[in-house]
Parts: sequence; C-alpha cells; structure tokens
Amino acid sequence: MLAKASATIYKWRNVLRLALPIIILGVILVWEIVEHTWIDADDIWFFTATFDILLVGLLAGIVYLFASWMEHEIAMREAIRQELRERNQTVMALYSLTTQINQSRNLNTILNIALEQALQLTRMDGGAIWLTEEQNHTLYLKAHRGLDETVRHALQRLPADEGLNGLALRQKGQVTVPNLPADSRLEGSPLQKTGFQSGFFVSLSAPGGTVGTFAGFTLKAHTFTLAEQNLLTAIAAQVGVAVESARLYQSAQQRLFEITILQGIAWLTNSSLNLHAMLQTVVQALEEVFRHESYTIFLREDGRLVPAIHHGSPSPSPGATMLAEKAVATGSPAFPPTQMDDFIQDGVPEISLPLKARQTVIGALNVCAGAEKTLSPNEVRLFTALATQISVGIHNARLYAEVMHLNEELQKMIAQRTRELEAARQEVTQKAHQLQQLLLEVTRIQDEERNRIAFDMHDGVTQLVIGAMYECQAAVAALDAKPAMAHQKLQAVQDLLQQVKDEIHQIVHNLHTPGLETTGLIPALKRYIASYRQLVGIPCQLHISGEPFSLNPDVETAIYRIVQEALHNVGRHADATSSNVFIDFGLRNVRIVIQDDGKGMDVETALNLPDTHLGLRSMQQRARQIGGELEVQSAPRQGTQVILKIPRP
Repeated sequence: MLAKASATIYKWRNVLRLALPIIILGVILVWEIVEHTWIDADDIWFFTATFDILLVGLLAGIVYLFASWMEHEIAMREAIRQELRERNQTVMALYSLTTQINQSRNLNTILNIALEQALQLTRMDGGAIWLTEEQNHTLYLKAHRGLDETVRHALQRLPADEGLNGLALRQKGQVTVPNLPADSRLEGSPLQKTGFQSGFFVSLSAPGGTVGTFAGFTLKAHTFTLAEQNLLTAIAAQVGVAVESARLYQSAQQRLFEITILQGIAWLTNSSLNLHAMLQTVVQALEEVFRHESYTIFLREDGRLVPAIHHGSPSPSPGATMLAEKAVATGSPAFPPTQMDDFIQDGVPEISLPLKARQTVIGALNVCAGAEKTLSPNEVRLFTALATQISVGIHNARLYAEVMHLNEELQKMIAQRTRELEAARQEVTQKAHQLQQLLLEVTRIQDEERNRIAFDMHDGVTQLVIGAMYECQAAVAALDAKPAMAHQKLQAVQDLLQQVKDEIHQIVHNLHTPGLETTGLIPALKRYIASYRQLVGIPCQLHISGEPFSLNPDVETAIYRIVQEALHNVGRHADATSSNVFIDFGLRNVRIVIQDDGKGMDVETALNLPDTHLGLRSMQQRARQIGGELEVQSAPRQGTQVILKIPRP
C-alpha cells in the first residue's frame, strides 16, 4: 500500500511542486475572509494584490506543467522508437534465421546454421545443440561452437532426464545459469572447466513435443535479460519446428525408399518360380542397392541348415553360419555380441534374420556390412521386412515345385477318372431316361386322377344335384294340393343332398394333404421330399433347426402347399442340380427357406408379367392368408431362395 502511494506521489511530483504554494496561499486567503466579517477600504488592496499573485502563479504553473509534460512525452516516444527498432531487428533476425533453416531439409545443415545465427544474434561465445532419441531417452550432441575436443567427447551423449538439459526438457522451458563454475547443478560437468562464466539452456519445442535442447555460453559473467531470454526461447522454438520438419521429411524419404525396395523385391520373388534363379536374382538386387560385403541365404534341408545362395565374399564364414543357426533356433534376429546403445547409435556390422513361412522358420538371411562399415537401424528394419518378402517367395517356389510333382500324379489320376466318369455318364444317361419315363408316367397318372375327379363330380354330385332340383320342383307343385306328396318329395331332396354331401366329402378326402392330421408337418414334408427326389431326380434335403412345436392346422397346410409349389417350380423351371428345405423354429417365428442352385430369374420382372409365374403369386397369397411374409430372392445364374416367415403362435 505504501509502495503504491509512493509511486503515485513520484508520478505527480511536478504538479505538487506548483500546487502546494498555491494551496497554502488559498488557505490563508480563506482564513482572512472567515476571520473578518467585514472588509474595510484598507484591506481591499491586499486582497486584490493577493489574487493577482495567485493568478500569475497559476499561469506560470500551467506553463511549467505543459513544458514538463512535453519533455516527458518526447522522452517516452524516443524510448518507444528505440524499443521498436530493437524489436524490429530481432524480428528480422528471427525471420532471416527461419528462412535459412527452412530452405534446407538436411538436419546437420539446419542445426549448424541455427547455432551460428543464434550466437551472432545474442553475442554469446559458445553453444551446443542436442537432439533426443526416443528409443533410449538420450540426448546426442549434433552441433557445437567454442567447445574443445575433450568437452565435445564428454558431452556427446547425455541422459535425457539428468543435468540442466534434462531440467529444461522436463520443464519444457528455459534454465539460466549466471555463474557456471559455481553452480551446484553442474557439479562434475565438463562445462565447468571450459572457461565459460554464464549459460542459458532451453528446450527445443515442436508441435509433436520437445526434440532436444539448446545451450549458449558467455566467457564473461552475464545476467540474461528478459528480452534476451525471450529471443533465445523464440530461436529455440523455430529450431524445434525445423528439426521436426526435417525429421519428418527424412522419415518420409526413408519410407519411400523402403516401399520402393519392398515393391522391387516382391516383384522379383514373384517373377520366377524356380527357387535357385529367384534367390540369385534377389541377392544380386540387394548388392546393387546396398553395396554391402556379402549376402547369404540359408535354408533347412533334411534337418540341416545349408547355404542355398551366397553373393559377395568367397564363402560364408563359420561365424556367419553360427549366427544363422542362432536366428533359426530363436526365430528372432541375431546380432554379433554388442552393446544395445552402440547398436542404436552406430549400427551393427552383421545381422542374421529368420525366414518364416506360415509361422515356421525355413531358413535365415545373413547380411555382412564389411570392414569398417555397419548396418544402420533403418537398414536393419528394412532387411527385416525384406526377409518376410523373401520367405514368401521361397514358400511359393517350393509350393510350385510340389504342385508340379503332384500335377504329374494328377494327370495319371485324371485319365483313370475320365474312363470311370465316361462309364458313369452312360449309366446316368440310362437312369435319366428311366426317370423321364417315370415322370411321364406320373404325369399320366395325375391326368387320370384329374379326369377321375371330373367324372366323379359329373356322374355323382352333378346328377344328384339335378335330381334334388327336380324333386324340389315337384314338391313346390304339390305343396298346396297334395301336402303329403310334397313332404315325400322334400324327404327325397334331403336324401339326395345327403348323398351329395357324402360324395363331396369323399372327393375332398381324396384331395386332402396326406398325413398332416395324423403325423404332423415335419413327417409329411419328409415323405413328400423323399418322393420328390425319386420322381424329379433333383437332390433335396430337409434341414430342421430349433425345437419343433405344433402350429395351427391351416398354417401347417399352407406351409406344406408352399413348399410343394416351390419345389415343383424348381423341378419345372430352375435347371437346378440340388435343392434344400430349411425350417428354423425360432423364439419369435418359424422361418422356412426353399433353396436351389438353378438358373435363377429376375423376380421383379417375373412378378410383373400377368400370365406367367402364377405359382409365385399363389404362394404369396397363401402366406398372407396365414399372417406370414413370403420373399423371393433370385438373380440370373445365381439360383433362387423362397423365404417364408410365420409368427410363432
């Protein structure tokens, strides 16, 4: 509170210098007026002079205040211009830095340009940039200035979670070190022996996360201002984005290269089904692309691991064979004895990769980089993918050889089967002729049955009805004159109608669906389908699923007739080789499917034709009468399905 009041007084100090005397004179004037209730002539000159003095003082104060304000305003504007010039220089420098580092996709070039520009902008005497490796959480020195060889070697690889670099990474911000030699956080660090007095550490931030750290050092003790800290943080942010972009570009280029190689090897493995020729082509292609010392493909033969193809050095060394045996035994890549960190950073001189086909190890691919050369982690990953492609090619070539051998055996079997099939064809032709004769006989019997029914109706029911009509006429004529005779005639009509009833009952009984009342739907369908197979000659099977339950007799009759009509259509129109009837007794409905593998049809066109496919429309009508749904699914050359769904009672 006191500090705020003091600042306010200091801000208005010039006004108080002028206003304080005026306030004092004003107070005296007011006191005089209050003390003297009347003013005599001798006091008039005093008040006039006092008022003039106050007026002149006020005008002088106003002029003084205006001059002070102008002086202050000019100084403030000059300070703002100077700050704007400095900020503009900073922005232009950042723009220049951003332009330069974005013009290159080479990571080392970007880091060296960024470090050089950052040191020039901040007038620091040395610096370094470390980048992180996600595989082992380590910082690797990628660019440096002002560090001797001993210090560079000591700072080449640092834990990402230790020291001031680790602190900057964890905070995702900056760490200032005003006194490097005495800072306890750097105890034991080679930086304390470099001669640098002050340092600044900041993380390299990017949209995908932190990618490293930047450190700048001065030979003289220096306190980094807020503007300098903001500038270094902005530079670090630009470098972080550039590093991430360069890494993404390099990753995309590496992926493109890998995809190209994989496609090429895949094409080579598929271009020849001769195993030796295919392997020879593959290893030659690998040599042309990677230029390593040797490539060897080992394959299992009779329980032993033998080199199937070798390219490069005169012959596989005993060490290469042992490495391949290790890869085959473990089913995992095998490396020479090495430290894991060294492998990640520097690569390996040799690798053996298992070749797997359908989860079975069939051999190994050995790659030797040669003297003073290593296989990079990217190459190891790529060769692992290539081993999969080569495995597929080997498996296909072996399958082809096996197929060719089996093909010869198959040709012999085909000749034998052809002779047998010819004999069977003749037998089938004979049976087909017999079945055709049987079908004609069935058709004749059906026609005879229809004629018999017509004769029964004509000779029996029709004659009886005509007789009843005559008797009714006679009864009407005799009703008034001869009541007794009319009664006799009516009795005769009754007898004739009873005979009509019996005749019709007999005809209906002959036409009734066989077995539904006594045995039920399933046995009746089984008998019908067995008869259908014999009469029509198309294989047909009845499939029951769920727990069967009884249905209303009318429903069972409708189901029977729909199945009968559908199978009749199969035999008459479908040109099918097989058919099936599926009945599923579900919790909510009964689902009946009549299926064939015939020539099919266009359902919509068939249903729209007025004079054809009356059977389809009759089946739909029957389904609607029992509260069900009937759907016909078919297409030309794709068979037909008639699907009937009936709600469970």
